[in-house]
Amino acid sequence: MQVSSIVYAFPYLVVFLIYTVSSIPFYKGSDVYLLKCNTDFKMFSYVAIVFLSAYFIGLRGYIFTDWINYKEYFDDCPFIWNGENTVLYFIKNSSFERGYVFYILLMKSICHTYEVFQLVDYLINITLLFYFFKQYSVNIILSFSFYFLFFGLMMDVNLARNAKAILIILNSVKYIERRNFILFIMYVAFASTFHISSIIFVILYFFYPREVNRRIVIILY
Repeated sequence: MQVSSIVYAFPYLVVFLIYTVSSIPFYKGSDVYLLKCNTDFKMFSYVAIVFLSAYFIGLRGYIFTDWINYKEYFDDCPFIWNGENTVLYFIKNSSFERGYVFYILLMKSICHTYEVFQLVDYLINITLLFYFFKQYSVNIILSFSFYFLFFGLMMDVNLARNAKAILIILNSVKYIERRNFILFIMYVAFASTFHISSIIFVILYFFYPREVNRRIVIILY
C-alpha cells in the first residue's frame, strides 16, 4: 500500500461536497430557500450532517500524527474505580492540564476504549461547534463546510486539547458582546484547564466593540 496518494483525498472531497451541496437550501438566493422554513426539513438536514460527521470523523481510526500520544495517554489512564492511590498517582504525574486529565479519567471510565472515546469526544466537539454556529451563522451547514475545509478536521484530530479549549472560548463570545466579564473569564479559565494558551483570549474582551480593519484581518490570516 502506498504511503501517500491522491486517491486518499477523495473521501475528504466527497464529504466536503456533501456539506456544501446540503447548504444550498439554506442560501437565501436559492430556489429552494423556502425549505428552510420547514422545521422538519431543517432538523433532518442538521441530524444528517451530524451523523455524516460522526461517521467520517468520529469513527476515523488512526489518522494524522498526534493520535499516538493521545492514545498512549488514554490507555495508560486508570479507571476511576481502580483506587484512590492509582488515580492520584496518574493525576500527579500527568504533564497535561488538570481539566484535560480529569476529562480523560471520566471518558476512560465511560468509554473504556480509545476508539469509542474518539467518537464521544468528537460528538462533544460538534455539539459545541453547532451551538456556536447557531448563534452567529446564517447558514450552519455551510459553516461546517468551511470549518471542515480550513483545518477544522486537523484541529479535531491532531490538536485534541487545543480544539476543546478553542470551542469553549468560541461559546464565550456572547459574553463579550453582553459585556459580562465575570462569565467570560470563567469560560476562559475553564478552557485554560484544557490548554493553558487559552489565557491569551482574555484580551478579546477589551477589543470589543472596536472595529478591526478587514485588510489587517486578511493579512494576519
